[in-house]
Amino acid sequence: GRRWLCAPKASASGNLRAGSAPDAALLPNARGKAMSDHSKAAPAALSSSRPTPKWAGANLSEADRNLRRVRSILNKLTRPNSDILYGRLLAVCVECPSASRESLVEAVARETFSTATSQRLLVDLCADVCVRLQADLETTCGFGVQFKRGLFTECRENFLRHLTPPTAAIELDAEAQNEEREEHRAALLGNVMLVGNLLKRGMLSSALVFYWTDQLLQVSSPMALEILCIFLETIGGSFDKSEWKGVAQLDEVFARMRSAARKAKLPARIRFRIQDVLDHRKQHSSLPQPGQASARSPPVARQDPSCASSPSATIRGKEAPPAVEAGQPGAKRCCRYLVGIEQDEEYQVCKRLIGPKGKYMKDILAEVPDVKIRIRGRGSRYLEGPEQE
Repeated sequence: GRRWLCAPKASASGNLRAGSAPDAALLPNARGKAMSDHSKAAPAALSSSRPTPKWAGANLSEADRNLRRVRSILNKLTRPNSDILYGRLLAVCVECPSASRESLVEAVARETFSTATSQRLLVDLCADVCVRLQADLETTCGFGVQFKRGLFTECRENFLRHLTPPTAAIELDAEAQNEEREEHRAALLGNVMLVGNLLKRGMLSSALVFYWTDQLLQVSSPMALEILCIFLETIGGSFDKSEWKGVAQLDEVFARMRSAARKAKLPARIRFRIQDVLDHRKQHSSLPQPGQASARSPPVARQDPSCASSPSATIRGKEAPPAVEAGQPGAKRCCRYLVGIEQDEEYQVCKRLIGPKGKYMKDILAEVPDVKIRIRGRGSRYLEGPEQE
């Protein structure tokens, strides 16, 4: 922003030549004052004192850089690219210096457990990675046992830490308390799903089945019983076989579940969940596989007596249309499916029936467009009868 004034320069004879470059020490600045050599050199001194930019991991140790590589690989893990990423993960463990390899292997076990429990859709994939990694580490560098020990330690400590329901903090509001309970439940659910998949693949001892079931039955809270059902459904029919040596002890587990289902204070949703597992085992002599439908008989479709119109029947305070005999044109048939689950603020059975933004209702109408679907009862916000209750 300074204005430089061109001044003539003196020649050898003492005269000034027009158009020559003036001496910097004699040039005035914008305010007409002479600029010294010190003021001109100041910007150069400031620019030379700026630190040289470095990449983010330049100051990290070798162990921290390897840990960052492991996390980066696991964050990108999907089924299509699992083979490529698994090769990179194994290379990180093998190429690590032998002095720090054991600590890195234990860190890999912790990060794999964290990925599996936080992203439950990747539980099967993470279990396959654990089985392959243990075998390859044992073959290449002899650290398969350390990896298995670190993974089991992380599973057990996380399970015991989340086994007891969290106590409601006074300073938290109701929404924050519900969010804390959901995070607690999600952590416990991911734990038992990973352990169940590792048991099915033979990476963990089958005796651990009863360690997990005994701990859950000792607590016997609604959340613990629900997690127990999910755990038994995860292991499926892999252990519920007559030739398995622990089948008698497994019978005791189901007997304790049956007695726990008779508790009066247990929510109906949990009782039905336990009954589903018990009925399936009774009819099929094995536990349900993951994703397999329950063995309980489907709801019976029957004609709803409330659909038969009568002169005194009213709908929302208006007179009902005249009755139409069955079999005649215009006759309507009505089927009622009893859900059998009480409405409560925690489970929100009506919202689960409707689906997110009415998705489940829309799916039914897409399959059968000529029907009408209604939800009635507590929680439906529909007023029925002459009392409009």
